[in-house]
Amino acid sequence: MLVVDSPEQVSQASLWLHRVGLDRIGYFLEGGMAAWSLAGLSTQHVCQLSAEELHDLLFSGEELVLIDVRSEAEHREGHIQNSINIPVHELRNSHKDLDPDTKTVVICGSGQRSSMGASILQQNGSSDVYNVAGGMTGYNAAGYGPECIMCSLPWTGSGDKNKIK
Repeated sequence: MLVVDSPEQVSQASLWLHRVGLDRIGYFLEGGMAAWSLAGLSTQHVCQLSAEELHDLLFSGEELVLIDVRSEAEHREGHIQNSINIPVHELRNSHKDLDPDTKTVVICGSGQRSSMGASILQQNGSSDVYNVAGGMTGYNAAGYGPECIMCSLPWTGSGDKNKIK
């Protein structure tokens, strides 16, 4: 099901969903989330982190997994050290290799793809998932910048090896 406020938004939303591998859209919710809430139906959301909150979390010593859902080329241009690059369209299959009980933070360029990625993880059993509002654009604008332009932590498929401690 696709949730939009008007039929005019269906095309744009469909395009975004198609880009992440969701291409069988059969229905949309006319009236959007307002209509859903007025009907008394339950909702779920992804918790948001600011750039500053992410930066503080990365240096807190708390165990977490940071997933960068941008393309491999975008990731190579600059990323946060120890982030795992799993493009959002691959996350539907790769989530099985992640520990659903580990705090997971998802980032992209602007916060849109990572929001979808975080939702995919939630739908597949991860309970402690966060989206970085503003993505790498916001992180860079806050003065933190990519912390690891040249490093590469290849995705091994083993969640334990890729946790930040």
